[in-house]
Amino acid sequence: MKRFFEYAMNYNITLIKTFMKMLFWSWLVASILLLVSWGIAHYDIDLAARILFYGMMVLAVILSVIMVVWIFKEFFLKDFLRTKAIWDEGWKWGIEAWKQRIKS
Repeated sequence: MKRFFEYAMNYNITLIKTFMKMLFWSWLVASILLLVSWGIAHYDIDLAARILFYGMMVLAVILSVIMVVWIFKEFFLKDFLRTKAIWDEGWKWGIEAWKQRIKS
């Protein structure tokens, strides 16, 4: 039970760190978009609104895709590869055991 909680805490810490990184980058990109649209707003308010709106939409889509790919890689693929490595090691051990048995 203790190992389960340690395992879960490691995943939670990794997940929180990743969300904080994503939050920082999204804040940075949103700030740049806001500054650009604010600068353009002096000349054309419609263009500034479109840049801000579509920029935020693209930012949301990109961050969503990154998070889905990261969660898939972190939770499913890593466990799958770890299980596959254990399975392959078991096969190697089993083959070696049979070779020893045949030699005896």
